[in-house]
Amino acid sequence: MFFYDNQLIAYFALCGDAIRLSTREKARILGEHPKLAYEDYPALKITRLAVCSDYQSHGIGRYLLNGIVGFSQDINEEFGVAFKFIAVDAKNDERSIRFYRDYGFVENMSAYEAPEKPDEPISMRFLIEDREEVLDA
Repeated sequence: MFFYDNQLIAYFALCGDAIRLSTREKARILGEHPKLAYEDYPALKITRLAVCSDYQSHGIGRYLLNGIVGFSQDINEEFGVAFKFIAVDAKNDERSIRFYRDYGFVENMSAYEAPEKPDEPISMRFLIEDREEVLDA
């Protein structure tokens, strides 16, 4: 939780997860990431990420994502965990999807299909190895 002047302005929650790459997904990303030879990978899932509306569009969400990615790398190094991805079920609206895409998240292949319900979340992932590119942007 993040506070400013004793007011909660942002928070996030995480849990362990796994990403299963379909054969098509694996073939699509193997050219860029030849080390991804398996179908299943451990992931750190963002279960909640929110910034108070008065504080949105000030870089706080991006700051939180940088912290989450850094945290996942720290866990990998310190405890020998092998998180490869950050996962999120993004709110199904243009602003949320754009926020994660702009950071470098991509939709999981199943998410390319139109959701059955308009409020159904969109499953997305971020390859942790791509962190340096994001921080340079």
